[in-house]
Amino acid sequence: MKLKNCRLKCMIRISLHLFCFLIFMASCSREKIYEIKDEQGRLLKKIINQGDSSLGLNGVVQLFTAEGKLFSEDSYRNNLLEGERKIYENGVLYSIEHYQKGLFQGPIAVYYPDGTLKLEGQYDNNITVGQWKSYYPGGKLKEIVLMADNAENGPFEEYYENGKIKAKGNYLDGPDENGELLMYDSLGTLQRKMNCTKGICTTTWKRDSI
Repeated sequence: MKLKNCRLKCMIRISLHLFCFLIFMASCSREKIYEIKDEQGRLLKKIINQGDSSLGLNGVVQLFTAEGKLFSEDSYRNNLLEGERKIYENGVLYSIEHYQKGLFQGPIAVYYPDGTLKLEGQYDNNITVGQWKSYYPGGKLKEIVLMADNAENGPFEEYYENGKIKAKGNYLDGPDENGELLMYDSLGTLQRKMNCTKGICTTTWKRDSI
């Protein structure tokens, strides 16, 4: 009786392992890789389709330059961009974007060739929102600006590479100053006050020259 129970347990274990193996093999079989090459045999596009292709593209698409360097790597769900999209320049990572159902959604980051962060911001439903920050090649903060409706809208601050404040003001519907603009020297001392209307500025105060 004990031997019979033992054999039964073994059979159940073998069946479970076999079932898991078949599931694994079925999931692997759904992944299909397609490569598109030019007449010289150079790889131009690689598609890694995962899942039911009847719903459209579900997986990763890689594009390559004529020199064979990776140009972009995009994630798709049901034929729409979903998740990360990476852009490369000369094979080096240039930017990372995020998508949801084909639209910009979430953080975006742009990099210098050495990998140092150059720009970072945020999208909400394909629209730029919140604070966007840019940086000098050495990593120091260069500018902070408030974005809304896909344009600069709101307060901004610019900095010298030594970290001192360079300018402070407001943008309206793009990169044109609007309202009071304060200008500083490289030591952070206020040098000039200006009043601006859509990028046209008039000096209202200036520090006396020594």
